[in-house]
Amino acid sequence: MKSLRWDEVRARRLERSYLVEPAPLDRLEAVAGELCGIHAQVASSAELQLETRVAGIDVRAELWERRSLVKSYGPRGTLHLLPRNEVSLWAAANEWETAPWYERLGFTKRKANAVLAAVGQALDGRQLTREELAAEVGRADPRVRELLGSGWGYLLGPAAARGLLCFGPPRGAKVTFVRADQWLGGWEERDPGEAILDVVRRFVRAYGPTRHSELADWLARRPPQAKRLLEALDLQAVEVEGTTRWVLEGDSEPGEGSVLRLVPQYDVYVVGSRPREQLMSEQARARVFSFRRGVYEGAVALQVVLRDGRIAGLWERERGRVTVEPFERLPKRALEAEAQRLGGELRLGVLE
Repeated sequence: MKSLRWDEVRARRLERSYLVEPAPLDRLEAVAGELCGIHAQVASSAELQLETRVAGIDVRAELWERRSLVKSYGPRGTLHLLPRNEVSLWAAANEWETAPWYERLGFTKRKANAVLAAVGQALDGRQLTREELAAEVGRADPRVRELLGSGWGYLLGPAAARGLLCFGPPRGAKVTFVRADQWLGGWEERDPGEAILDVVRRFVRAYGPTRHSELADWLARRPPQAKRLLEALDLQAVEVEGTTRWVLEGDSEPGEGSVLRLVPQYDVYVVGSRPREQLMSEQARARVFSFRRGVYEGAVALQVVLRDGRIAGLWERERGRVTVEPFERLPKRALEAEAQRLGGELRLGVLE
């Protein structure tokens, strides 16, 4: 069995996350697909993730003009920027071995189908805000109106899974929705079983070596489901500092290189890299879990400094200044270069 150190694992994850060397613009869709989408619960975070990974990108133009990227529901049913030709792949993957969504809401299958059909009809050739869509579809049913108007996407996700909905260009500060099949110029139905295996294969390549418990957490599925998915792939066991983990067959090479990056909250590298313990020293962990949203969500909810793939500080940008709170001694030139990339002047200090 081949042995890897955690620093070698982090290095290969950094390389595959395009944090060591950004990709050219013509590889944008490939990058988003290889990383299993770009987390987009926070729009500014999604933009910065892509600006860090793809040279010369204008994210809004790619979304709303060229439509090479589409904002819809990806891993764990959360908002992601997905490659145009893979939106239906993720829709199918999210449907694999899940309990009927409508039962959780107390709907019958007939009622659920009627609601989704009404969503598709309301969006036919139109672009509606959340409030407009909720008012039209829920005109005769206050509960449907409430569910569609919620930011949690109780009915939006299921509509997206059928190609009836994705996000359209914002209208001022408000999000809008359009018909996914019309926005994309068609909709390809995919087999959920094949789709989820494709997704898991990408996860293992980008964020492995992994274990089924970690895959389960990332997918938000039960561990037995994740175990069956891994067992369906051609895998190779590797040892990482005393633990047995899995990579794709023939893909056990370590990574190389050294890099310092300032990444935003919910960055896909941090979300995908497990176990989280290997990302932080005890000192870093104590600070992360005491700071703002880190109290509840840990490092994924914070803007962090990555040094060779480990969390080495926190940062924030405000009024042309990038303030960095380091957890260890960091190379100032590299920090200044990152601050300049983010459009600000470097300041070292303690964040409040």
